[in-house]
Amino acid sequence: MENSTETRTEPYPGYIALIQYLRSATNPKLGDFVKRNKAKVAGWSGVHNDCDGLKATWVSRFQKKSNDIEPGIIPDIQCPELLWKEVFAMTQTAVEHNVASMSVMQESARTNVAQLRQAVNTMNAEASSDNYEMPNGANSVSTVDSWSSADAHPKATYLVSFELSTVKDILPSENERWHHNGVDMSQALNNFRHKSVQDAIKLTKALSPRRTLALSYVYLFALSEDESAFPFKSASMRFNRLFDREQLGSNADEWCRAAREALEKNVDADPEDQSNEEEWSLASILANNLLTATALKNKQLLSFAEVLYDLATTDTQWAGDLTEDTHVHAHIAPLMKAVFTKDKRFTCQWANTMLEALRVRSTSTESAIMNGPNMDRLLPDFTCSVKVQNRTFDLLALEVKPPKKTGHDLEKLGRELKVMFDALIKAHIPEPIVCGIHVQELTVRTYKMELTHDGIYQFLELQNVDLITKHSQLGQLPAVFETIWQTKNIVARTAQRVKSRILQKMAGDDEIPEGAVPMKWMRPDLKKKDRKVKRKAPYTGKGNDPAAETKKGRKR
Repeated sequence: MENSTETRTEPYPGYIALIQYLRSATNPKLGDFVKRNKAKVAGWSGVHNDCDGLKATWVSRFQKKSNDIEPGIIPDIQCPELLWKEVFAMTQTAVEHNVASMSVMQESARTNVAQLRQAVNTMNAEASSDNYEMPNGANSVSTVDSWSSADAHPKATYLVSFELSTVKDILPSENERWHHNGVDMSQALNNFRHKSVQDAIKLTKALSPRRTLALSYVYLFALSEDESAFPFKSASMRFNRLFDREQLGSNADEWCRAAREALEKNVDADPEDQSNEEEWSLASILANNLLTATALKNKQLLSFAEVLYDLATTDTQWAGDLTEDTHVHAHIAPLMKAVFTKDKRFTCQWANTMLEALRVRSTSTESAIMNGPNMDRLLPDFTCSVKVQNRTFDLLALEVKPPKKTGHDLEKLGRELKVMFDALIKAHIPEPIVCGIHVQELTVRTYKMELTHDGIYQFLELQNVDLITKHSQLGQLPAVFETIWQTKNIVARTAQRVKSRILQKMAGDDEIPEGAVPMKWMRPDLKKKDRKVKRKAPYTGKGNDPAAETKKGRKR
């Protein structure tokens, strides 16, 4: 399987942040970049003998990347001397602190692994009982206050009860567990799930996404350590979040710049004027992009040109009260259509389509019915599948939550991916990976799911970017497009493996291929009970949980 702990390093610290700034800023200036990221620039700069050396380094970087993105441009490298001196002072403070603390750091390095082991052993001791037990006073104020705000759902409107087994999980044998830097990750994550089950049984507040996902053995590794199931940075874990990410190159940046400039000239044009030269100039620029990508026979660039054409010729102004359908069609559909729907390797479905893995066929009616009473809520907003002969496998799911909508679909997306992934395991597909896209208001987050160890569904956040909601933001489009395209590259690999495996089986070869996930590694799906307890107000994560009512209005 792909090594999920590999990483791709930046040419220098701050490289990606600089590129993102240059692409998104309407009028990029070095002084503005440094001012926005003053403390970060100090951390990215390393050791310099004087302020002039620090300044020269960032001037050179800013000039080079500006010309890479927009050849021939004369970048604005003005930056107040006082600002450079402040940044340099920060770097010197950090150096002095590091020198003074060197002996402490060395000692800390020697004991780091031992401390992590001790922490895991402590967690093991706390989880040593054979059954989950309710602590005394579970419903008391002190117990409620003891919850971490990170464990409470930030936008929950309902309390949901779950069908949970009180029998403690049996870990795999020692040699089959996930170990990293001397830490038994299998044990640590099992303890995290143990605590999540205890919290779910209390039903005193809605669980955070990372806790709810853990009930299904899905362990979230977000970009933020605080939102993850394990403090991976403390354990020096590094994930390859750039896996299969493909860069567009300088053409895309130049096209976005030209389109944005043409739109600015056309902003006051009369839409009834069919001979408006600025409008035809924009159309010519966008059409030439399509011709250039076609001549280069570059499918990624061609898809990007299609998205740019769509967004540049459509009013995409943002409104805070958008419905979900309007949000999807205005800001998300152009990307999904160009990247997935037009790719003949895939079958795509919009709007609450039942996952293929949840369909069973009736021998008499050939009708699709739900596989279990609790699966009716797993209806993604978009699915991408691969079909081989008469078999279909879902590979990617999209969940969208528009502005001012309560709730959070991340845990739903994680459950959907687990259902999709389990179907691939049962078919003995080698090295399977499925992907998910989560859109919460303006933010797009992408994920991939793997099962690299017994009972640990690794739900890894790959990237997060902001959607394009107005024409002045077209400079951000390459980053958004590359983020979505990355998920297609990943599931395209899985699609090819599906085809190879199914055709192999049809040819009479029943041997399980190398790289197939052992079925004993699978874990059961989470079941929600029918009862939902509605809140009077969303819980903020602080103080007592508001009084709740059932659907019939009776107080709990």
